[in-house]
Amino acid sequence: MPDPNYLTPEEVIARYRGQVSEGTLRNCRCMRIGPSFLKIGKAILYPSGELDRWANRSSSSADPHANCRGKRRHRQSSSEAVQSFRGRWLDR
Repeated sequence: MPDPNYLTPEEVIARYRGQVSEGTLRNCRCMRIGPSFLKIGKAILYPSGELDRWANRSSSSADPHANCRGKRRHRQSSSEAVQSFRGRWLDR
């Protein structure tokens, strides 16, 4: 059976056997770093050809959603923030 032209996020998850979550796809859309998609009303559709290209680009890491992972930012604790502020204030 040939692939349909467009897949829903649920079908993408099934296609990659759960390696990609709905949240990952959502983050990719938001950051504009994942596969291209169409939005018709509330429906989100992924062209099957674009999914193949996306998976091939990501195949070097053997992880189809590796391109969607963002870097976590280090949050300062309140004491680190106070020390940083004091250091800048005293350097004046």
